Formats: sequence, C-alpha cells, structure tokens
Amino acid sequence: MIFTSIQQKIFFYAVLLFFGILTLSSIALYFIIKIELRDRISEQINIYADSLADMVKISVDSASEQYLKGVLLERSSVLESMRENGADRSSMLETASKPPFKDASVSIRDKDGQLLVYGIASENASCGKTSLITERFARDGVHYISGTYTIPSSGWCITVAVPSASFRDILEVEEVRDAILSKKFGKSGYAYVIDSSGNVLIHPLIENTNVYNEADMNGRYFIREMIQKKNGDTYYPWKNPGETAFREKVASHRYIPQLDWIVASSSYLDEIYLPLFRLKVYLTAVFLISVITVIPLTVWLSANITGPIKELTLAIERGGTNIRLTRKTEDETGRLIDHFNRHMETIDDYRLKLEQDLQDKLRAENALKKSLEAEKAVSDISAGFISFSSMPTDEIFRSSLIKFSILIGASRAAVYKRTPDRCKMLYRYDPSNSPLGTEECKAFSRWLFERTAEEPEFFVGSVWQSNESQSAMHFLKSRRTVSAAASSMSIEQENDSVILFEFEEQMTYAEYENILPTLRLFKNIFDGAMKRVMWEDSLQKAYDQMEKKVQERTAELTDKTVLLEEFSKNLEKRVQEETEKHRTQEQLLVQQSKMAAMGEMIGSIAHQWRQPLNALALLIQDIEEAHFCGEINDKYITSTVSDAMKQINHMSVTIDDFRNFFRPSKQKTKINVPSAVLEVISLMASQISNNSISVDFSCGAERGKSDCDIYVDGYFNEFKHVIMNILNNAKDEIVKVQNREQRSGLISISVTSENGIVRISVKDTGEGIPAEFSDRIFEPYFTTKNPDKGTGIGLYMAKVIIENNMGGRLYALNREEGGAEFIIELEETEPDDISQG
Repeated sequence: MIFTSIQQKIFFYAVLLFFGILTLSSIALYFIIKIELRDRISEQINIYADSLADMVKISVDSASEQYLKGVLLERSSVLESMRENGADRSSMLETASKPPFKDASVSIRDKDGQLLVYGIASENASCGKTSLITERFARDGVHYISGTYTIPSSGWCITVAVPSASFRDILEVEEVRDAILSKKFGKSGYAYVIDSSGNVLIHPLIENTNVYNEADMNGRYFIREMIQKKNGDTYYPWKNPGETAFREKVASHRYIPQLDWIVASSSYLDEIYLPLFRLKVYLTAVFLISVITVIPLTVWLSANITGPIKELTLAIERGGTNIRLTRKTEDETGRLIDHFNRHMETIDDYRLKLEQDLQDKLRAENALKKSLEAEKAVSDISAGFISFSSMPTDEIFRSSLIKFSILIGASRAAVYKRTPDRCKMLYRYDPSNSPLGTEECKAFSRWLFERTAEEPEFFVGSVWQSNESQSAMHFLKSRRTVSAAASSMSIEQENDSVILFEFEEQMTYAEYENILPTLRLFKNIFDGAMKRVMWEDSLQKAYDQMEKKVQERTAELTDKTVLLEEFSKNLEKRVQEETEKHRTQEQLLVQQSKMAAMGEMIGSIAHQWRQPLNALALLIQDIEEAHFCGEINDKYITSTVSDAMKQINHMSVTIDDFRNFFRPSKQKTKINVPSAVLEVISLMASQISNNSISVDFSCGAERGKSDCDIYVDGYFNEFKHVIMNILNNAKDEIVKVQNREQRSGLISISVTSENGIVRISVKDTGEGIPAEFSDRIFEPYFTTKNPDKGTGIGLYMAKVIIENNMGGRLYALNREEGGAEFIIELEETEPDDISQG
C-alpha cells in the first residue's frame, strides 16, 4: 500500500492497531471462555459417567451376592437333608461339588481344613463361619467372585467361585435401565449402554440395535474407537431418529469388565457452547460502536499532529539552501524546525570542507605520483652506484645528490662530515654557492650533529615557527630556507655524517612522510656507495704502500743478486695482476650485498696477510744486515729466496681464494656442498673467532655414499655467497646477545642427503626472528639492523639465488631452545664430471 502523506499513515496504522488489538483480544476472550466452558462441562460429564459406572457395578455386586447366597444356602439345605436320610459321604460330596452353572467352580474342605474337592478359590478364603462371605480375586487373568459358607452340622466349608463375566447372563437389564435413563445432562443429553460388540443395550431411542459400524462423513468409525479406548472422552457426529441433521456430540464413557459393558454419559456441543453465541453478539456490538467512534477521532488526531509537518514540507519545497523557518510550536515539530535551520547553516561549511578534501586528495595523488617517480629515479641512481662509469667518483656522488635534490624539490642539499671546529661538506648542491668557512656555518654544523645524535631523522616544517635552536634557524633563514629534513649516516664510524635537504617552499609533515621512504632509500644507497669508495681507497693505499716498500727493498737488492731481482720483479708483477683482478672484480659486482660482504672480508685479508708480511719484512731486513756483515753467499741467497717465495705463495693463495669468491659463476656446475660450505667457513674464520663464536659442522649422506660426497647443480660462487650471507646474519644475531650477556656463541651447520634432497641447516644461538617480522625477512630492503649495519638485500638475494637460479627452497624458523634456523633444500645430483666453477 502506498501512502502520500504522514496523516494517511497515522490514520491507517492507528485504526489498524486499535482494531487489531480489539479483534485479537475478542478472539482471545472467546477462546478462553470456550476452553473454560468445555473443561467444566467435560468435568461434569466425567462425574456423571463415573456415577453411572459405580451404580452399575453396585447393581452387579448386589446381584452376584444374592445369587451366590441363594446357591450356597440351597446346597447346604440339600446336604442336610441327605445327611438326615443316611446318604453316604461320597454321594453328598458329589451333590455338593456340582457347579451351579457353566464356568463355575466348587471347592470343599472338611472341618480340619483338609481339601475334599478341589476347585478355584481365593487363597484367603475364610472357613468356619456360618454367614456368607464374598470375595473378588483374579486367577490367570480372569476376574472371579466367590462365596464361602460353612455347614454347621458337618463343618464342611463350601466355596463357589464364578467368573465376573458370567453374571452378565443373570443380571436383568431392566434392573438398571430406569436408573441409567434417568440420568440427564443439559437440554437433550442422556446416558446409554453398549457392549464390546456394538450392541445398544440401554438407550432412550435406539435399543436392540448394533452401531459397531457407524462412521462419520470422513469414514471415521467412532463407535469402534470408543470400544477400543474403553475409558475416556470421544467426540463424534450423531443423529437420532426423528432428527434432521447430524450434531457434534461428546461422550464420557467407562468400561465395566464384569459385564463387558460400556456406560456413557453424552451431550451435544451446540448446547454446551450456547453461552458463546451470546458472547459473539456482545463482541460484535462493541466492534461496531468502536468503528463509529474511533475512526472520526483518529482523523482529527492525525490532522492535528501532521499539520505543522505539512507546513514545514511546503516551506522546504518552495525554498533553497538559504531558507529559514519560524518556530510556531514547542513540541517535537518546533525542535525539528530548529534542527533544520541549524542544518541549513552548516551546508555551506560542508561544501567548503568537501572542496578542501578534494584538493587534499589531488595533492596526495600528486605526492604519490611524485614518490613513485622518485623511487624510480633512486633505482636509476642506485644502478649508477653499482656499476661505476669512467666519470670520477666525486662527480658521480655530486651528480646523484643534485639529481635527487631536484627530484624531491629541494633547493639545496649537502653531506656534512663531523670535524672539530670546521663546517665540512663532503658533497653539496647549492646553486647560490654560499660560503662554508663562516662561524655561522660551523655553529650550524655542530648543532646538526648534536640534533641527529638525539633523533637520527628529523624534520623542520617551518624555520620561522620552529622551537629548534634559534641560531641554527637563523642560519637557514639567511639561505632563504623554509623547511629542512636531515638524516644521520655512518660511513667511517657511528653517526659521523649527516645528509641535509633544504626547501625554499614550505613542506607539510604529511608531504614529508610521503617522501620519507624515498629519502631513506637514497640515504642507504648513498651511504653504502660511500663506504664502498672508502674501502676501495683503503685497499688501494695498502696495495700502494706494499708496492712502494717492495720496490724500495728490491732496488737495494738489485746489485747483490740476479735471483733476488727476478724475485722482486715477479712479486711486483704478481701484486699488480692481483690488484687489477681485484679491482675488475669489484667493478663487476651487481649486488649491494656483495659490497657489504667485501668490507667484512677486508679484515680477514689483513689478518691472514699480517704474518707473511712480517716474515717478508724480517727476511729483507736480514739481507741488509747480511750485506753489511759480508755474510751473503750462494747458500744464503738460495735459502732466503726459498723462504720469501713460501710466504709470497701463501699470500697469493689467500688473495686467489677471496678473488674467486667474489667472481660470478658464468654457468651451472656440479657443486660439492660440504666442500663449498667449508670454504666459506675458512674465509670467515677470523670474523667468527674474533667474536668468541665457534662453528660445529657435520655432514651425512644416504647409505651407499660417502658421508660428505653430496653434490647439487648450481652456480658455485653465488652458492657460497648465500652461505656467507646466512653465516653473517647468524654472527650478527649472536653478537647482539653477547652485547647484553657475556657468553660464547655457537653456529651449527649440517649437510644431509635423503630421498634425493640435499638439506643445509644453519642454526645459531642468537635472539631469533621477531614474530612480527617472520614473513618479511626475505623482502628486498627490509632489515631489522641499524641503517649503517645492513641494507636489507642479503637474504633477498640469497632467496633469489636458491629458488630462482638453482630451483631450490630457502626458509627460516625459530628454534624452541632459542635462536634461528635457516634451511636450504636443493635437488641432489650425481658427482660425474665434477667442476667447482
């Protein structure tokens, strides 16, 4: 149903609710009264039925007692007469034991209680009394009535037991007919009697007929139900002779097993529910009166309620957003008008806010686009760092800083170096070319390092409104800087450098957060590249110093021996070749993780070269002393050259091992896994042992193979690099624990082979993997270390090498006893034509 106004709704629902409640309450009242009336009538009918059954039972009991009394007194008289006439005992017993009728049983005992004639009798039969004693008992499911009488002259006790059903033949129906028919219920209710065969024994209208097969219009045999139910209430339609229609009737019936009779008291339902008809009339009258009074009242009430609402609706339809209404009432309608007026006043505010939100969204989209472009540009800059061109290193760093500054909209940028009493910038981008040596610059540099020591990354949204150091802010203002962002770096030592970006246009904190991930990425790449350059310079200086010293010593020995000169030339050539190979290897590195690993390897090279260099120095000094002392001869030269070559060969083997480690493998080979793992352990021995960490290595293969004869297909050097990355991570995690607890660490490495799968397990006693980072440790640029300790690509590259390049699997988990376990699974191969790359 569609309503066009609130008044119609109020009218419809109010009328519907009122008449609904009235109708439901009337129906409920009707059925409550009907149920109560039916229960009371049913109770009365049941009382009548019980009284009829009791009356019939009493009649049966009276008739059976009179009959048994007559039988026993007649039998006693006959036996007395026979005894007086001299009859013998057997004749008397034969006469006394004859059943009075079919199914009857006679039992006789003498005065001493001895059984003379056996018959059915109650166990509690009382003998010795001259008066008649009747009892009821059941035997084998049959109900009996017995009478016991003792003959005074002979003392014989005679008991006659008759089944209760047998008395039905001796009971005269006429004896109880009048009493039953006299029972009336209501206007036309009556009592009647039928037997279990459906024969009508007593009825006011249809006696001596059989109604066993009587059925209603639905084929229900209600008389059979009554006979089968025996006791209870039965509802059925009935029409007596002379009546024109069937009427619904209820009968409360009781079963009398002694007679196999069903005694019923009945009444018609229409007579029982006659008071309900009057109630219907009363309820109908109330309903009509309500219709006449309620409908007009509802119309008036709905019009009174909705009148102000109609006026409000018409005013809204006529006006625009500047409409204002006048409050005329103090009820809810008046308050609604107040709310409407306030709502209209805020619409313009909402419109302005919506426009502002749209502008913010556009700015956010532009910032996201700019961030994506910045990340791509940073990636290009990173590629330039990984493979240095022929351009000078300083130019590469300066060019990268300028490109990134222009990309993020910075007006100036600089990498400040911590130096006492100086304002030193390693690299800078400043179109205005501001002077560096001023006192203001020195003071600003000191403040910058103090500030980043408190907060490694910080942002100044406005130098004009900032609470930072006023002198520092004044320095930035003098350079026309409005916003600035700084981040600490660690190149040679912890927090020894700061990269600063200055903006001449104000930047909000939200805009700063948008570019912050890109700033961090650029800083990490810039920091890593500077460390690489520093390591290269340090290594080159070491090589140059060694070369210079060898040349000096060689020049001193040139005039003394040709063999020593040849030794010097070979040494110089070998050092140059190794230096060139090492530099070429570094320029071909394509992973930032290898550059980080190279830095850690420098310590191992220095450690392993220190002893042979000391030995060479001693030999050369000894040659000088021997020359002054005149001890040089052929034997001395041969021995000295031999000792020097041993040391040089040892140094050569060491540098070859490290050079081969960083050289990419060009094709897949068969890798001896235990051998490769042991090589990496050997390379890292100094770093591991210097941190009080021990390594436990074990390997085992399937039956029929050598325990350490395990091979896989892959890239030899890349595979060793994966093992080194995992060992480095294990070492760093153990060192974290050692910084808090003074204890030694353990790295357990096992290589096993089973069912064609090679499994390399690396366990450590570190802190383990934080639960919140367990799913992210293999992501690129993700690291839980400080920015100066890791770039977050080592494990990522390890996973790429194992899973993409070698078709295996790399995963990590935490150990229950503490620490982490990294597991590599690769397909095993046969060791034919072995090549280690």
